[in-house]
Amino acid sequence: KRSELFQLCAHYPCGADTNNFYTTDAADWGYMPPQVGNDSLSFVYIPLGWTIQYFEHADFEGITRVFGSFDSAVSLWMGEHNDVASSVKFRRFPTSEQVMLCQNDCDTGGIYYARTGNWPSMPAEIGNDQLSWVYLPEGYAITIYADGNFGGDVGYGEATDGSMWLEMGEFYDNVVSSFIITLV
Repeated sequence: KRSELFQLCAHYPCGADTNNFYTTDAADWGYMPPQVGNDSLSFVYIPLGWTIQYFEHADFEGITRVFGSFDSAVSLWMGEHNDVASSVKFRRFPTSEQVMLCQNDCDTGGIYYARTGNWPSMPAEIGNDQLSWVYLPEGYAITIYADGNFGGDVGYGEATDGSMWLEMGEFYDNVVSSFIITLV
């Protein structure tokens, strides 16, 4: 069904299928597909439960933005982002078994999906001392540490009554170096 496909269009509104690209799977495209071309993306249809992360330059470099929704499909006119995408990543929104970590505001920085476990250092997608937001599915908790290997100041958050977003705020924004994700 078309509602289950990503649709990338070189023109808005989407025209003939020769300038459109369709896909159903998680993927990393270091270069834009030939149907759309470099710096030509004008419209994206994002299926329910998926995200698209675009990058200003090829091979996932430069300014990045993430769009999508956990509970609805998104029809996205690129607007001010029109004709700037040179590479893209397609991802499922975090499942009930994944915690999402964001650098900056999730639109302009790296994103990493983590499962339960001990993380003595930050994933490269986020970077040391760069964590700003955490999405916790219901039933999950995160303990954050200012230093690597679970040292330094400690913070804690848990999602016991529905999923939640945690902003690192004044005390933990851009200072986290390690973390532990557990079930509540």
